[in-house]
This record gives sequence, structure tokens and C-alpha cells, in this order.
Amino acid sequence: MEKPFFRANLFSLVIGTVSVIYFVESHQPDLFKATAKPTPQSQQITVSAATDGTVEQIPVIKGEHVTLNTPLVLFSNENSQALKGTQLVSEQLKLEQTSLLQDIQHTQQIALQQASDNRFEKIMLNGQLEQLLEQTKIESSQISMAQNLVNKWRPLLAKGYVSTLQFEQEQSIVWGYESQYRSLLQQQYGTRQQLIELNDQQLQLPLATAVKINVLRRQLAQVNENLEQNENTPQRAVYTLSAGTVTSVLAKAGDAMTIGQPLLTIEPDHQQGIVTGQITQRNSDVAPRYQKINDQTGNTSNIPHHKVSAHKV
Repeated sequence: MEKPFFRANLFSLVIGTVSVIYFVESHQPDLFKATAKPTPQSQQITVSAATDGTVEQIPVIKGEHVTLNTPLVLFSNENSQALKGTQLVSEQLKLEQTSLLQDIQHTQQIALQQASDNRFEKIMLNGQLEQLLEQTKIESSQISMAQNLVNKWRPLLAKGYVSTLQFEQEQSIVWGYESQYRSLLQQQYGTRQQLIELNDQQLQLPLATAVKINVLRRQLAQVNENLEQNENTPQRAVYTLSAGTVTSVLAKAGDAMTIGQPLLTIEPDHQQGIVTGQITQRNSDVAPRYQKINDQTGNTSNIPHHKVSAHKV
């Protein structure tokens, strides 16, 4: 009777041991590297710099309560001197951007004004040409009348009925009319040339304006691209994984940080962690636990079922 009882107890013990091992193994938390580590004595988490760089902004203060995914520290991978240079370049690019926009607007306004002026000048020139044509007709008629009189006086001059002085005076009148007629013809030619040039300008103005504006817009596009690249300074952020209270702020804007330097400490409401980057939380039935490996940056923390992905701001 004792052997069956002993065998039954042994079998139960084995089954129970296997069940415990399976339960423990199936509830092991995921591990990942983070810059934040808890302090077991104070139950606080120290957030350290994950890369060399300059602190851009610390949007939280000591004693502030933060919620999930609140940005704690923003820092750039460039040093402060480089950032000053970047700001100066950005200011210069913005001035150039404003100047190009003004040039484009000014070019368009000039084109509109020139087109309006050309239309007005064309109306004036056409009016002048009509007047010249009328005056030319009048001069031509006067030349014809004066020349007829000279032609009639020529036989009379030969017979002595008209003096030489009278004949020469009448002939000079004809020459005067002819001189005015030639002058009017020259004015007509000049006016027509102006109209031709004006028409050419009207035809070329839209194309010339478009070419100039396209050049300015290409320059503006290049400036915009340079400005965007210049202002998109790589910047990293440290976010909270869960709600908590900031217990101390150890850095300030403008500080040059190296990897592992502490930035601030935070006490989680439910003793969960802080990591660098954007955090995606997953459902988990396992209570959060922490494992302190060492005091260097890149410590391994037991933060169950959380996922970290790089995030730029």
C-alpha cells in the first residue's frame, strides 16, 4: 500500500514542478536597452543622455506631474556653436527668401504696369498717326494747288505778265509745302516704327516676365530647400512611459551632454519606466518589475511587453 501512495505523490510533485516552470517561463518579460534606470532605494528613475549633444529644451519642471508619452528632454546632436551658425544661416536664408518673394511680386507688378503703359502709348501713337495722315493729306493738297499756280505763271513769266520776283515767291511756297510734306512723312515713319516696337514689346512681355519669374522661383525653391534642411536639425527626445512626478531636473537648455550624463529623475506613479524614443505600449498581465544591471548608459531594464522605436521631433 505504501508504494502506490509514494508513486502517486512523486507523480504529483513532478507535474507540479513542470507546471511552475512553464508558468514562470511563459511570463518572462521582454528586455530592451534604455537610458533610464530605477533606483531601488528611492523608487526613482534616472533619465540619462543617450547620445552626445546639446540640450535644446526641458519642457518639464521639478514637481510637475507628467502623463504617458510626455516629452521630458529635447536635445540636438550638434554643439551650441554649430547651432548658432545654423541660426545665422537660417536668418540669412529667410531674408533671401523674403527678398525673392518681393522680387517676384515686384516683377509681376512691373509687367502689369508696363502692359498698361504700352496699351496707353499705343492708343496715343495711333492717334498721332491719324493726325499725321490728315496733315499729310492737307500738305499734299496745298502742294498740288501751289504747283498748279506755278505752272500757270511760268508762261506768263516768259511773256512778261508776271515778274520774276512774284514767280520765285510762288515757287518758294511750293518748296515750303514740299518740305513740310517730307517732314510729315518722316514723322509717320517714326510713329509707325514706335508702334511696331510697342507691338513687339507687348508680344515679348509675357514671355520675358515668365522667364524672369521662373528664374526667381527656382532661386526661391532652392532657398526654401536650404532653409528646410537647415532648420531640420536632428533632434532627439526622451518620453515618459507612464505617468509620474519629476523629482529633480539635472540639466538645462544649452548644456553640452555626453552619453550617460543624468538629465533628470522621475518617480513613476506605478513604478514603470522611462525610455528614449517613442513608446508603443502593449497589453500585459504581468506586473512591471525592474532589474538594475550596472550604472552605465545602456542598462538593461525589465520593462514588460513594451516596444521602443526611434523618434525624431
